[in-house]
Amino acid sequence: MLPSPRDRTLRRSAVPLITTALGATVASLWEMYEWLAADVFGAHLRVGYEDTVADMAAGVAGSLAAGLILAWRSARDGAQDPGKGL
Repeated sequence: MLPSPRDRTLRRSAVPLITTALGATVASLWEMYEWLAADVFGAHLRVGYEDTVADMAAGVAGSLAAGLILAWRSARDGAQDPGKGL
């Protein structure tokens, strides 16, 4: 049912997925930090719904772009040297 872990296509598609998931995780942790600083410790941060959505969108979009670039570069480098790349 599942593809083989040795499948190069699977590994190439996993790079953007994992990179995006890590970026979303970091963005979520950042939002938790902002909440903790503002609501628990009383720091005067400019936070609100719009700020949260913008931060999350920027984190996910940036990490997706990075993942796509990593996959593209790996595929390009692997095509030039079949022993190299993902």
